[in-house]
Amino acid sequence: MTTHTQTEAIIHLAEQRACTQSHWQRSFHTFGVHSGFGKLTLLNDDTLKGGHSFNYSFTEDRLILLLPIVGGLDYQHATQSGFIEVGESQFLSLPKGEKLTLINSYESELINFVCVGWNYTDAPDNGCHSFDLDANKNKMNALPFFSIGKFAGRQDDVYTLRNPDKGVFAFVIEGAFELQNRLLQPRDGLALWNTSEVEFEALSEGAILLLIEPNL
Repeated sequence: MTTHTQTEAIIHLAEQRACTQSHWQRSFHTFGVHSGFGKLTLLNDDTLKGGHSFNYSFTEDRLILLLPIVGGLDYQHATQSGFIEVGESQFLSLPKGEKLTLINSYESELINFVCVGWNYTDAPDNGCHSFDLDANKNKMNALPFFSIGKFAGRQDDVYTLRNPDKGVFAFVIEGAFELQNRLLQPRDGLALWNTSEVEFEALSEGAILLLIEPNL
């Protein structure tokens, strides 16, 4: 007899996220201070005004992923600095207590980026990775620790987990998706476990999906 294990899930609605803000910066937090999904403990949706900066620091070691969505982003910390823009991602190992400064160098334009954090510091290579969502449309682009894809409306796909025992976290950057029979709107998140693959369909043109495996 074949035993089927039901996929388990927790949805994180964009409208229910906590928010911290000042007159120059706004951050929506998918996870609370003491919550997360496995080793994935941070998923912030940050917007920063032109000519301003803000800092991240943590009480535990973190592996940080910076992923620009709109505009480019300067970053600085004790051992590394640089600039990344849309179509690039940057991994950084951030020891506890060390400051990471994020800067919008544009004069007046807003930038938007996603900051992802895991509670360990083994970065793939502390490097920048490039991808082209338009040239590789309608499929997931696999990068270290995450995959990202841009899809036309009604396009579907199946994502196979690299480590099925550890689950996967889905985050909608743009548009809407039906994922494992659940409707996800922009900036909604979905934690999934007890599954080896994820089925999804884009419900809008140019929809962008981010998939993160938390415990690789």
